Amino acid sequence: MIVGALLAVTLGQAIEAKPEQLLLYTGCRKVGVVVASGGQRVAGMPGEEAQEAMLESRLRTARLYAADATDLYLGVSIEGNPISSFDGAYRFDLAVDFRRLVQNPSRPDDIGWATVWSRGGTGDWYRADPKPMFREAVEGILDEFIRDYLRVNESACP
Repeated sequence: MIVGALLAVTLGQAIEAKPEQLLLYTGCRKVGVVVASGGQRVAGMPGEEAQEAMLESRLRTARLYAADATDLYLGVSIEGNPISSFDGAYRFDLAVDFRRLVQNPSRPDDIGWATVWSRGGTGDWYRADPKPMFREAVEGILDEFIRDYLRVNESACP
């Protein structure tokens, strides 16, 4: 596994951890945010800018956000679509991925992004304001990421 080998080599210190924890270890470096939406523009679904602002705020509160982060980011993908068999019913799909830039130690020009933490969910709503349900889903996943990230990086975080 190239990613695991690379990360173990580049950490520069010995830590005893499970492989999934090694992938989250960054020395408590700050994280950027990227939000993308797909599917149809559904009334009531929060836009990319609103989602980005909410994510940035939560990460800032945890002292984990950096607008200029270039090698670590939390990507959020949002897709909303009508459910064809029900008028006024919609489904959203949500994916939250923590990605980091990795390099193959034996081939320095071989650089790419690796998803090292991922969560997601799906929700349905019928003729109701989806914002509270959607916000709750995103916040739950974000809280889980922050908890996992801080736990793994505990010794390096102020």
